[in-house]
Amino acid sequence: MANGHGGARAGAGAPANASNGGAREGAGRPHRAADVALSPARIVSHAQKWKLAEMAVEYAEEAFLGMVHLMRTAQSEMVRLAAMDKILDRTFGKAPQHIDIAAIKHTEIERNGGRPLV
Repeated sequence: MANGHGGARAGAGAPANASNGGAREGAGRPHRAADVALSPARIVSHAQKWKLAEMAVEYAEEAFLGMVHLMRTAQSEMVRLAAMDKILDRTFGKAPQHIDIAAIKHTEIERNGGRPLV
């Protein structure tokens, strides 16, 4: 933090023509070079995705019952907890990562007709 920028190196984020640093000339992927990163979205066609989804539906009930079995019988507490978590996620949806308490209080006040919550 000697540079006063929270540990960032001098010139980080500066334009390439800045005198205090920035991107190096010629750095990065060459212009018009293909992005060769492989991802399922690039490898699997839309039709293949649908076929895989249809196949997965065939095993959904068995997979769910397998999670219930693990939840009830696994020796490892971590395995039981993971099974419970997966079951709840599939039943109620994943829990939000951030809860806005102010918005919840505002909603409750609105439901209460503007009267103070007691």
